[in-house]
Amino acid sequence: MLNSRNYAVLAAMLSAAVLLPMSAMADISFTEGGERLINTLHTHLYSPASGLSSPDEIKLAAVCFINDTAACSGEAFGNTENNGGNGGSGGAPDYDLNDAERCRKEGYGLTSCAAGETPEGFCIYNSNYFARCVCPSGYKTCEPPYYGVGTACGNKYASCEEDTERACTELDSEFTDTCQTGWKVDPNNACEYDATFGKCCNLCEGYDYTTIPEGYIADGTACVDCNGTSKYKIKINPCDGFQDCGVMGGDTGAQTCMSGSQIKYDNCKPCPNLGTFSSCPTGTNCEYEACSGLWYTTGCQSGYTNFCTLPTTDCTALGYKKTTCSGKTLKCPYDSAYVLCL
Repeated sequence: MLNSRNYAVLAAMLSAAVLLPMSAMADISFTEGGERLINTLHTHLYSPASGLSSPDEIKLAAVCFINDTAACSGEAFGNTENNGGNGGSGGAPDYDLNDAERCRKEGYGLTSCAAGETPEGFCIYNSNYFARCVCPSGYKTCEPPYYGVGTACGNKYASCEEDTERACTELDSEFTDTCQTGWKVDPNNACEYDATFGKCCNLCEGYDYTTIPEGYIADGTACVDCNGTSKYKIKINPCDGFQDCGVMGGDTGAQTCMSGSQIKYDNCKPCPNLGTFSSCPTGTNCEYEACSGLWYTTGCQSGYTNFCTLPTTDCTALGYKKTTCSGKTLKCPYDSAYVLCL
């Protein structure tokens, strides 16, 4: 049965919510019970004067009390307490449960939150139990290259701060912004968050050739530059096993090898061996024989006779004397002071 105080409270709540017209209050006496109150609600809510929908569309929430069990869950509609919630068939409250057990049974299973989180949805039986942990308003998720500042709350932070170096090194441990001498950050393999970070590539300084020209060989191993191109240093091909055949040239069928701009052969033509002198004799004209490495004469120089020798100009050696003759004389052609007496 409702006492006068309970009735006054309930009537005021229903009237304020515009669930029950004031005219209906006169139909409810202070001595009537809850069943009479429910019947009155049905009568006035279904009437045309209520301005509400047809009786087929109207449902009343279940009446539950603070000490009800989960059987009166409020999820069903009806005019009695016993309307079979998820917890069972309804009926008398379960007085065997203590407050902590009631909280846990009704889904308030948390008693603490992680750092930065705050509890929400407290149990009415025991405020030490609550339904969930939430982050403070405004907390957000930070994604690279932005990272959270301060204490995290469920992987969310009050603010985010950009750190491209951290983001790049987490993306690839080989990413850097400092390369050794002769190298640079590869623009083709740079960090997506900051192009100044990436993997280093070789500038291949001093490697001037992408192909090796004829007559040369690679000087050391190839260098792969930032574009993936192999580049080379070169040197003249020594053509091991081949020789310079000079003017003679290679023998018939000889194999050739280019050494720079020079052709070398694996077999030279036979040497005629005309050379006899290690140097060209005085008074002679000579030619050098490359195959033998010696000189041979081709004639005498001008003024040279008698096997390419100079004539004797010494008057004394020729028999002339510096004297006076009584008869006829023959003067030396190189010095008239010398005569030959006849």
